[in-house]
Amino acid sequence: MYHSITFGDKNTWDNWCLIPETEPIVAPPAPKTNYIDIPGASGSLDMSEAITGYPLYQNRTGSFSFLVMNDKAVTMPECNPIKLRNLVSNIMEYLHGKKMQMILEDDRSYFYRGRFTVDSIDGGEGFSKISIGYNLEPYKWSVYGVTDNWIWDTFNFQTGIITSELSNMDVTTVEQSITLQSSTIGKAPVCPEFRATSTDGLGVHIRFVNPTLGIDVETMIPNGTMTNPDLVMYGDSVTIYYRVASGTGKLTIDFRQGRL
Repeated sequence: MYHSITFGDKNTWDNWCLIPETEPIVAPPAPKTNYIDIPGASGSLDMSEAITGYPLYQNRTGSFSFLVMNDKAVTMPECNPIKLRNLVSNIMEYLHGKKMQMILEDDRSYFYRGRFTVDSIDGGEGFSKISIGYNLEPYKWSVYGVTDNWIWDTFNFQTGIITSELSNMDVTTVEQSITLQSSTIGKAPVCPEFRATSTDGLGVHIRFVNPTLGIDVETMIPNGTMTNPDLVMYGDSVTIYYRVASGTGKLTIDFRQGRL
């Protein structure tokens, strides 16, 4: 294992022969806080979760330092003509200042999303050093959505979740419900994608209940795909009630698990 990183569809070892100086670890995100000083009282009023009901975080920022053995780099097919600076140009042209996904070889079940830069390049007689900076969203996200088909070679049997019951659920005029626990929801607040079909053309009526955030909303999911920012999954459990006005229908609830 080379502790490699995949940026978009380029792998630091397979494509560029970069060797990390240390095992790549993404910096933690700093919490967003909001303290209000109360005159005449001790301490401050913590309003950090007043609007959302859950913690918010800054982006993750930092950099990875890689070594490239000069004798290895100059033999790579990408370096044509055979010069190290061509490899550096290839790396910069691919990711410098661009937004894409990143997957650590040591944590292949999740991806990070953000913008990357080539921060510095230091040459040397035996090897050169390249520093790649990052500005990432605070949460990492599951490579697969909860209704996707898993590839077993990358499935994590300790943390992976398979929830086929959320795909193409039968909907009738009799109200049914499904409760999702925190183990399925994940640790990041997320708005699920609803995909609905109904024989009467009116869509699927749902009631979305999240006790943790005090959400109890009724809405219609029209035939097609819809995401509603008011329907947030987070906390201990979420219950979704669903039915159609007449005829029958199908409902799929899809989202990715996120965690810090």
